[in-house]
Parts: sequence; C-alpha cells; structure tokens
Amino acid sequence: MFEHKLTTVIIDNNIAELKKLSTRLNKTAKFSIVGKSTTGKHGISLIHNFTPQLVFINVDLIDINGLEFVKILRSRNIFTQIVFVADNDKYAFDSLQLEPFDYLIKPIRKDHIQQILERIEFKLEKEELIRKVDLYAKSHSISTKRILKQKKGIIILLLEEIVFCKAELTITLLILKNGKKVRLKTGLNETLKTINSKDFIKISRSYCINSNYLHKIEIDNNKCILYSEGNTWEVPASKCAIKRLEKFITNT
Repeated sequence: MFEHKLTTVIIDNNIAELKKLSTRLNKTAKFSIVGKSTTGKHGISLIHNFTPQLVFINVDLIDINGLEFVKILRSRNIFTQIVFVADNDKYAFDSLQLEPFDYLIKPIRKDHIQQILERIEFKLEKEELIRKVDLYAKSHSISTKRILKQKKGIIILLLEEIVFCKAELTITLLILKNGKKVRLKTGLNETLKTINSKDFIKISRSYCINSNYLHKIEIDNNKCILYSEGNTWEVPASKCAIKRLEKFITNT
C-alpha cells in the first residue's frame, strides 16, 4: 500500500462545490490538499509551485476551459494526474486525447473517491518500482529495456536505442540511433509513461528527445540537434522547452 498522502490541488469556480470535494477528500485521510483555486490562472500557479500528484479540475471554469487548461500543462511538460469534474459527459470524449486519470460527473460520491484512491495508489506503486529498477540498472551498468506496443504485437527496445519520439496522430514514431524507424500503437503520452525515464524530455506537443543524444540547441531557430554514430537529426522545439533545456544542460 502507498504509504504517503497524495498531494492534491482542487480547481473549481463553484466555491460550494470546491468546499464539498475538499471535505470529502479530507475524510479519507489519504489526500493532502496543497492548494485550492477558483480560477485556472491561479490553478496553474499552484501546480507550478507544489507539483501535486493529483489535480481535480472542473471542466467548465469561468476563465478557461478545463481541457485547454490541461493542454497548457502538457505543453509545459507537466504530467500530473488529472481528474476532470463535470456536470455532464459533454467533454468526456474530447478529454480522452489528454489521457486523464478519470472523468467524474457530479455529484461525486464516496465510492468514486475510494476507487480513484485505490487506482492511483496502485499506479504510483508501479511507477516507483519501475523507477527503482531503472536506477538499479543504471548504477550497475545494466542496459534498461522497455516493452512497447505495436499494431501487430510488441517490440523490446533498449532505452539507449531511442534517439527521439514523434507523435503522429494517435500513434508514436520512434527514431532509433541506427536510423531505423519504429511505429508504435500507443500515443506519445502513453509511450512516455512506458519509457518512464528522466533522460527523455518532451520539447513540444509532438516531440520528445533522449537528452543523451542532444548535441546542440539552436535558440534562434527553435531546434535541437541530435547526434549519434554519424547520424544527425534536427528536431523542432518550443521556446519554453528551449529555455528548460538550457537550464538542464547547465545543471548537468
């Protein structure tokens, strides 16, 4: 069982609903509410400051649509678990592309909270185990492998084989250091969850690079130059990602 409380932020422009959900979460003694907000703008600030594990967000915020709110987080490489809260299922289908942890329709019952708690504890325990295995492998010079889904089966790859990932509609294209391309069945976000390595940095909505192959950053052109075994790739990056990469390189 996950031993720590789940750090949580709640965002809902309806103060009464915000208080009601806050009270219900506090009753479980498993959630630590680190921030509450009635606006998306302040909500983003809270998430930046506290990096919560879980965010409950009303889809119909006054200042911003909840889906757009999450797209902003994703563009900034913030992948906290999202639970959408709504009055109806109007946005349920559209939310799927953002891969939320859940989509709840009010009123939120006690069993809804319990189900979310059990699922997220299992997920975090699994991710922590993978992280420990990955750290152990690196510290003992053991190459790490990942099992990735393809349309007609699976492929097992070493992480160091992958130079960068590219989103193509609902699938992910992997570019390998030997120049080969591998098409996966999964979208980019799901693929990155499977890869689960801090070496892989998302530099735009469509691209994620293996930082071990980062050779040069072209600030004026918003590009990352990757290099491996005589092969060079130019990968477009957002301005925000360029700034983060500069800090990343400075601190490594």
